[in-house]
Amino acid sequence: MLSPLDLYWSEFLAAAIIGLAGGWLFYRIWRALMPRGQAREISGRMVEQLRGMIGSEDPREVFAHYRALLLSLGRYGGRNLLAVLLAVAPISVAWLLYDGLLLDARSLQSNAGQPRGAFHFGAREVYLCIFATLGSLAAVAFDWHRSRRTG
Repeated sequence: MLSPLDLYWSEFLAAAIIGLAGGWLFYRIWRALMPRGQAREISGRMVEQLRGMIGSEDPREVFAHYRALLLSLGRYGGRNLLAVLLAVAPISVAWLLYDGLLLDARSLQSNAGQPRGAFHFGAREVYLCIFATLGSLAAVAFDWHRSRRTG
């Protein structure tokens, strides 16, 4: 049986490892699905459609440009949302597996006062969020450093 301090440190380390790896993977998957060129492309289309809206006098033409602008923004937003959902899957699965394996006597005792199905946001989840953020920032910094070195 682990002491409470040993259990705390093991949970902290697990959250750190899963968070750092998951954050790194999140950025890598998201960036693979949403390359930098897509943001530039949507910006160019947006400027083009806005110029068309401002420069036309025919209301049908203005609404055609407006419709094209909304459609391209919607497609970009939908792709980005799908990329985020796919990118968050590995860290979510890893955390759910870890959390399922962690159901020991201590966690059952600490949750005994809570009704079944209640969500308890504890220190482990906070640590996971912090380390996932750090992992993503490390991946961004690595990409930035690599692009400066090669570019």
